[in-house]
Amino acid sequence: PAAEARCGASSGGPVAPAAHTDGSRRPGVVAAAPEANGGAPILRQPMAHGSRTRFLLFGASLVAAVTALVVFRQFAENEKAIAAAAAARLETSRVSDSLRQTSDDLTRMARLYSVTGDPRYRHYFQEILDIRNGEAPRPLDYYRIYWDLVLEDDERPRPAGDPESLDALAAKAGFTEVEFALLRESENNSDVLAELEQTALLARTPPELEEARTLLHGPRYHQEKARIMRPLNEVLGATEARHAETVARGEARRGTLSTLLMILIGSSGLLAVVGFVRRDVVRTS
Repeated sequence: PAAEARCGASSGGPVAPAAHTDGSRRPGVVAAAPEANGGAPILRQPMAHGSRTRFLLFGASLVAAVTALVVFRQFAENEKAIAAAAAARLETSRVSDSLRQTSDDLTRMARLYSVTGDPRYRHYFQEILDIRNGEAPRPLDYYRIYWDLVLEDDERPRPAGDPESLDALAAKAGFTEVEFALLRESENNSDVLAELEQTALLARTPPELEEARTLLHGPRYHQEKARIMRPLNEVLGATEARHAETVARGEARRGTLSTLLMILIGSSGLLAVVGFVRRDVVRTS
């Protein structure tokens, strides 16, 4: 049979399967033309091993690409979490500062009245208190400059929205239980000081206004003012630290995910390129 195979190859006929020494055929191995081997047949290895390698390369590239998509989704969710933490940080700061600003505005109106006796300052005082308690419409963007502009010409710089109390704003801002309790303590202390200020607003005659000025600048007044600001300062510190920690964790995770994402994308591309190059090499060999 080997002789027939050589004769068939030299005469241009079909190439026969190579035989074992015992006359059996070796499956998947064929005899090539004998010219390059002195008349002896050249055996070619089967292509199954090369195909399996390419399959593994392309499969690994696909797995890396799918994993990269999963990591990218986690990366996007982490970015949303960082943005949400930054927004919550701003909102809690605005609510806390709103209480501080309201207390200062009440102080200003009471003292202005005690100096001038102008009744419009009594009206401003009550309006500020009603806005904080949700009993009057809250001006839009109330955290911006407002009463300083009203004092100039008695004109409201911005329209009013719906009534919304400070407690309602705090409930939506996402304070923790401890932070909310401190905020309520500060607000309650501010209400106590407001009662003292309202006593000063009852003054009508010059002697009464003089007593009101003494009351609004005396030691008791400053003590009550400090009782407002101490818990409020704790709220500001606690919310700032909490949100800063959340943002820091998110930024650290951002670095890890971005590095992993670049590795996966690079690995997927490299494996695909190696698979294509190997396929072309096998085809030309």
